[in-house]
Amino acid sequence: MQFKSGFVALVGMVATLVDASALPSPEPAELKDRAAEAADYDGSLYVCTDANWSGSCLNIGFYSQQCQNFPSGFDNEISSVGPTQGWNCHLLIDYNCNADQGDYWVQYPGFSDLSQDYGNDEFSSFECYSL
Repeated sequence: MQFKSGFVALVGMVATLVDASALPSPEPAELKDRAAEAADYDGSLYVCTDANWSGSCLNIGFYSQQCQNFPSGFDNEISSVGPTQGWNCHLLIDYNCNADQGDYWVQYPGFSDLSQDYGNDEFSSFECYSL
């Protein structure tokens, strides 16, 4: 009798573990897709022209510690930004990673609304570093 109740308890625990692993990840789909779209690069920076990951969006692949200017349509237009997990990106107001005009740092998952004190529609270049 004791063996049967112990076996039932074990089966219940295993069923609970299986059910928990089947739960969806709480991350939005756009965060999950960042790494998949930048397989040929060290990482990627996901940018959108509007808050809350909307408007025109682009996943920009990058190599570690190499400066990149934002492409046309995103230069001084970014309202949402976030790098792939494991990266710290330096956003700069000037082109060519010149920090004279101001800068900002962002890590995963990023910021969905840069108008909240972070420099909305100001950035022209970026450089990322592995954590």
